[in-house]
Amino acid sequence: MESTFKSGLKSEGFWVRIMFMAAYFIVFRLLDLLVILVSLAQCLFTLITGKPNSALAQFASGLAVFSKQIIDYLGFSSDQKPFPFQDWAGSQSVTDADLDDQKNSPSFQQSEPLLDQNENVTDSTSSATSSDSESSSLQTQVNTKDSRV
Repeated sequence: MESTFKSGLKSEGFWVRIMFMAAYFIVFRLLDLLVILVSLAQCLFTLITGKPNSALAQFASGLAVFSKQIIDYLGFSSDQKPFPFQDWAGSQSVTDADLDDQKNSPSFQQSEPLLDQNENVTDSTSSATSSDSESSSLQTQVNTKDSRV
């Protein structure tokens, strides 16, 4: 075991991988900021035009694949170095039809006011309040009986 440890320390490939891992770790941390910027830009674009930008969506998909490649490399799940040693992952095309499908999804549509449900919540709250007052009066009666004994 000691000999494999020493041979691992002397291995040039191991140290080269460690250097690449350090570089990709820094790139991965920068991806956090880039994802935030792309998300904000996509939100603004959707707010102004009413639909997401297909180029930004395609770029975001590429960032997702690139992030996965980095995680696989950092976790030793893959020996393949991510971009620029591989093609950019954003080669998948996000079409306007894909974005229209996403726009029609229930999570994207604006919700209607929930007046009926709010009324039920108010009714249940008032009944819960009356239940609380009943239980507090019972607790008072129990405490009164305990103090007499």
